[in-house]
Amino acid sequence: MPVTPTLVSGGYYKIVNVAAATIITLSTTDMRILPTVYDHYCLQWLAEEVGNDSWTLRSVYQGEGKAIYLGYDGSATLHSRLAGSTDLRTWNIAQTDRGGAEYRIWLPAGELVADLSYSSQVEGTTIELYGSTDTTNQFWLFERIPVPS
Repeated sequence: MPVTPTLVSGGYYKIVNVAAATIITLSTTDMRILPTVYDHYCLQWLAEEVGNDSWTLRSVYQGEGKAIYLGYDGSATLHSRLAGSTDLRTWNIAQTDRGGAEYRIWLPAGELVADLSYSSQVEGTTIELYGSTDTTNQFWLFERIPVPS
């Protein structure tokens, strides 16, 4: 399915880093968020707009029957790692100034964005909260996928 320039609430997506072409993936063993190039259900996300330009990203994978959202370890501070969370987390998701289908995933109350450390393609590289630097390791493509069965 193609990358979409418009996010659709209720749409399912793979979220791909522009710099490294890796996909945001939920680790089912420890709830960490990792980049990967492998295709499996742990990299499928439901995007839901919840108002005021706020979105939730819920994993198709459910741990012990509970919804798991894209979140972060501990408090939302510089270098906090992205992680799966059963707590509802909201994000501001906005297209970059470069146009096209590239997005940034922002914390609602600050200047921190989802950042793939050093644009690395290495499996297990940290995706963390970091200050906006206008670089492609902070840009994400939302590739629409069919509704998972």
